[in-house]
This record gives sequence, structure tokens and C-alpha cells, in this order.
Amino acid sequence: MSISEAQLNANRENAKHSTGPRSETSKAKVRMNTLKHGYSGHIIAIPDHEREAFRQHLENFRAEYNPKGVTEEVLVQSLCDISWSTQQMRAQSANIMAMIGSKPNNIPGERDAELDYALSQAVHASENLKNLNLLGIYENRKARLFNATRRELVQVQAERRAKEKAEREAAKAAQPVEHNAIHTATAVPDGFVCSEPKTVVSPLPDDPQKMAA
Repeated sequence: MSISEAQLNANRENAKHSTGPRSETSKAKVRMNTLKHGYSGHIIAIPDHEREAFRQHLENFRAEYNPKGVTEEVLVQSLCDISWSTQQMRAQSANIMAMIGSKPNNIPGERDAELDYALSQAVHASENLKNLNLLGIYENRKARLFNATRRELVQVQAERRAKEKAEREAAKAAQPVEHNAIHTATAVPDGFVCSEPKTVVSPLPDDPQKMAA
């Protein structure tokens, strides 16, 4: 569905009013560094202050699973991304609860700080139930996706190891068998023990007639 020229011009004029952050502080808050997966082609925008933590997060997964090949690399990257976003959702839920706990509850009476904090959360929780519920739903979905991805990775690695083992056994079986002569150990003057071929001779029969036959 196309829009009219007047609507297009109006959109352009409205866009001019959105100039983004202007102060250096605001710019620093929204400044992102993009991280390219390398295998999946996706790009993740990571704030500057979390960039090193994300890299370490990925390295921990790679050290645990030691991926080999593109398929395993992509699955490990997925585990990293899913768990990272899950942690962010949990942090957001915790932050929401902390914010509503810091609001005044207007309940009369003197209380200590911990009880007052808990009452404030109870009073103001209803204001954020929708957001908390959505975060919980998304977190559960991410958890199921993480478990499914991990099972797939474990299966892929098991199949790869089984294939590598079969290839090693096949290569070993294909090697020619060496027929070695029977050796006996003999001593030499300098004290070393050497081995030399031993000729196996069949015993002669006791009866000369049997030998003639």
C-alpha cells in the first residue's frame, strides 16, 4: 500500500525532529559496538561496557564444548546468545522489583528498612505485573530453546566422535600385518641383550623305516 506525497513529506518533516541523543553522556549510553558471529551472519549490538563480558561469555562456552566445524560453532554461538539474553531478562525483572520496592508504600506505622521495602514491592507490584509476566514468558521460552540447542549440540558431537573413532579403526585395520620371525635373546660381551632369529626344526622320527616311508 503506497502513501501519498503529502504523507511522505509529513514523515520526512517529523523525522527531522528526532535527532537522537545530543549530550556526550546520552551518546555514551546508547553507543553500541556490533559483534558479528562469523558463521550465522547475524549481528548483535552490545553496549561498550558489556563488550568484554560478552566476549568472555562466548569463550567460556567454547572452552566447555570445544566445537569443531561450522555446525558445532553455530550451536555454541546460539547457546551463548540465548543464555546472554536470558540473563538480561532476569536482570530486568530484578531491577523492576528493586524500583517498585523503593517507592513509598503510604502504609502507616514504623518499620525497619527491610520490611518497608517488602511492603512497597507488594503494594506496587500490580503496576508492573504485565511487564514481569512478559519477561517470565520470554525467559521460559529462552530456557526451552537453550535446552533444545544443547541437546542438538551434544548429539552432533557424539555423532562426530563416533565417526572419527570408526575412521581410526578402519585406518588401523587397513594397515598391512607384518610377519615377524621368532627371535631369541642372546647376550653380547658388552652386556646388552640382542635378539636373533631362531630356526624351528621338526624332530626326526625315531624309526628309520618311518623316515624312509
